[in-house]
Amino acid sequence: MAQYIAISIFIVLFSAGFWAVYNYAKNIYPSKTPWLVIIGWSVFIILGFINPLLAFLPFIIYLLFCLFYYKKQLTKAIQQFFTDFGIYQEKNGPASVSAVLGNCNWSCAYGKVYAKSGKEINFNWWQGYTFTRGTSNINGVVTTTTVVRNYLALSFPPGAATPELMNHAKEIADTSKATFGQKFRRFFVRSNYIPYLVKEVPDGHFVVAWNINPTPKHYGEKLKWLMENG
Repeated sequence: MAQYIAISIFIVLFSAGFWAVYNYAKNIYPSKTPWLVIIGWSVFIILGFINPLLAFLPFIIYLLFCLFYYKKQLTKAIQQFFTDFGIYQEKNGPASVSAVLGNCNWSCAYGKVYAKSGKEINFNWWQGYTFTRGTSNINGVVTTTTVVRNYLALSFPPGAATPELMNHAKEIADTSKATFGQKFRRFFVRSNYIPYLVKEVPDGHFVVAWNINPTPKHYGEKLKWLMENG
């Protein structure tokens, strides 16, 4: 009986670990990651049925290696993304936009893309984050949990955002017609696609901001949206 319990715990921990690795890595190697994770998961599960302790230490080493390795690769991929699209950091972004975005540890960069019509679109690229810490005390054991939220905002100088772009941003941000199920899901899962802020600043700037999973894939989707609707 104890062996079956140990095996069950082993499978749950391994599945959770591989799920974390898969979700982290799929944004870097989308075509290779599923097969690598499935093969690794299968090997460790087989070892776990033979002897959970036999696979536990290799699993921990594998998990830590993957997380550190993929984090390093993700950093490189993001830097390459900025280089490819010519997004360069600025010391100071527009003060009026910064005031609208609030205190989210923002850094600002400058970029430009070309819409399908050929029009040049200049914008500021804002990346921000917040930390939320919670503490729990269970039977005298104090546990601290930290939640990191990442944000992306695009701001446009006066006249740079076309009426079509502004209207489209307002349309996708409007959740008044969402079903109860959609609203319930969005309450617990922040969307990478629906802006949480769409605003015209009094000085003429236009701002769109999202909760974001900071990966080249999700960043690229925002530029694609801009080029298609600008």
